Amino acid sequence: MTQLTRREQDLVRLIIQWHKENNGDVEVERDWLKDKLKIEDSRLSALRGNLVGKGIIRSDRGSFILAKGLEEILIEPSRRVNLNVAVYLPLRGQVRAGKTSGDELRIDLSDVQDESALTIPIPHLADYSGVYLLEVVGNSMMHEHILPGDYAIVKWVPSHYKPKQRELIVTRYLPICNEPETEGLAHIDHHMLYGPTIKYFTEVADKERSYRLSWKTEIRNSSETIETKYIYPEGVVMGMYRPINKY
Repeated sequence: MTQLTRREQDLVRLIIQWHKENNGDVEVERDWLKDKLKIEDSRLSALRGNLVGKGIIRSDRGSFILAKGLEEILIEPSRRVNLNVAVYLPLRGQVRAGKTSGDELRIDLSDVQDESALTIPIPHLADYSGVYLLEVVGNSMMHEHILPGDYAIVKWVPSHYKPKQRELIVTRYLPICNEPETEGLAHIDHHMLYGPTIKYFTEVADKERSYRLSWKTEIRNSSETIETKYIYPEGVVMGMYRPINKY
């Protein structure tokens, strides 16, 4: 299939999103597309014309209907590998995977001027709502095949989310040294927490510190684990992405 430009990919992604959110309705609202893409009507028409020429969109006048043979991706997302479209996910910062100093981690990327540097193309991701990326810093998870410079694909979770046993999460946690400061407090300030860090989670019954976080799948009380009374999950790790051109 003909290679698509980034803006063409964005348009196809939005058409797919519209179908998913509107139960397969093929009539995509033009104003909705313009608002999402932040472009003028003439530019949208030009993008549509390009996709018609590449056989992605049908030639029906003014419509945004995928060409015959591509419609199945709306029903069976796993077949999206047949469409040469990457999903551009936002890069939100970095995440620790091991013992790192505070100055090694960049959590706030608001000062980055190049907007294109804040999105990473991830191929063939079926569900990308509420998904973002964090660049891994540290080498304590190399035994889990997670290397420094990899991108963790993270699904956002609400603050009340309770992780599943042995689930790989991105979380902040209360270190033992800060526990005395929290005695009697109804709410724990974020400055008392450490992270964000990527770790496997388990809950241990009948322990003073009931949460155990580990850099290894096999979670046990060892130098690879951290026990804590309080965690603040920020996301569930759906997978890892390693761009070939980085190595």
